[in-house]
Amino acid sequence: MSVRRLLFAFAAVACLASTSSAEIVWGVSSVGGHLSLVSPDNLDGTFGLGADIEVAEFNENLTFGINAQYWSVSEGEGEFEADFSDFAIIPVGIWRFHSENAITPFVTGGLGIHRYKASFDIGILGSGSATSTELGLLAGGGAEYAVNEKTTLAAFGNLHATEGNYFEFGVMARFALGGE
Repeated sequence: MSVRRLLFAFAAVACLASTSSAEIVWGVSSVGGHLSLVSPDNLDGTFGLGADIEVAEFNENLTFGINAQYWSVSEGEGEFEADFSDFAIIPVGIWRFHSENAITPFVTGGLGIHRYKASFDIGILGSGSATSTELGLLAGGGAEYAVNEKTTLAAFGNLHATEGNYFEFGVMARFALGGE
């Protein structure tokens, strides 16, 4: 990841955080999970799974959460087989554009750690594996639908900018904690 990307990410987070003059409310406010279609660079598409937790509220529009996700894809032809995977932990900011409707558009962004793994088997020539840990930017958006006061469904699209860039399109269910 370039220094320019990293500086841009920190500047964006600082701008979002400065929009709030209210006190930050810490505590797990919602938990959820998502299922997505992932399209890594130079690889076939695959499914991804993830967990989402919101842990801070800056104001009614801006929240902070943690996104954990995993995807894996296998490719092969003849005696050659390769497996590629990514496990990521990404702190994210979420800005919701609230309206009177049940549907709320949102944008999200974050800077996280990706743990990539590649393994291969070339038949009689041998096998091997390699791992790398990289910083990556997440930028995306979508829309949430409030099923009721506690349950939200969402559709989203994210770009993960790392050495192994990929797009992710998915659906999510989120459940609010606490309250009446």
